[in-house]
Amino acid sequence: MNDEFAAFWLSTLAVFGFIAFFVWHSSRERFEKRRLRLEEQSRILDRLGSGAEMAEFLKTDEGRKFLDRLDEPDAPPKRNGYRIGIIGLMTTGAIATALGVGFCVASGISSYEDLLVGGLVIVCTGIGCLLASWIQYLLGKRWGMLDEATRNGRPRRTFE
Repeated sequence: MNDEFAAFWLSTLAVFGFIAFFVWHSSRERFEKRRLRLEEQSRILDRLGSGAEMAEFLKTDEGRKFLDRLDEPDAPPKRNGYRIGIIGLMTTGAIATALGVGFCVASGISSYEDLLVGGLVIVCTGIGCLLASWIQYLLGKRWGMLDEATRNGRPRRTFE
């Protein structure tokens, strides 16, 4: 009875630990990108002393890109946003599937048979993420969201 209780809590803690690590890692990465972007923008603004210099800079392609980044501070990179989502789902699915298989193997090696239940739940979650990424890829391909002529599902803006 005590071994079953320990196996249950170990598998539960592993699942919640995986989720907590994933959330922490993604939020830390977003925060770091935002910090670097703000530093870059403040350096550019410091270099532009007068209003005339800024007006000239904003007329260039780099100036337009700078303004676009100011308009959408938390947006993913426009060129690869949809693809990054698919890759993120594939990565999450592969990691969860491998972790679940590890739990299943551990339950076979040790006397903790309850690890099998946690392992199967994690494997099913991983397979679900892999299926979702496959469906997202197929739909994106059908709807033209993976074409080079589009960005994030929207046609590219041209300044012609």
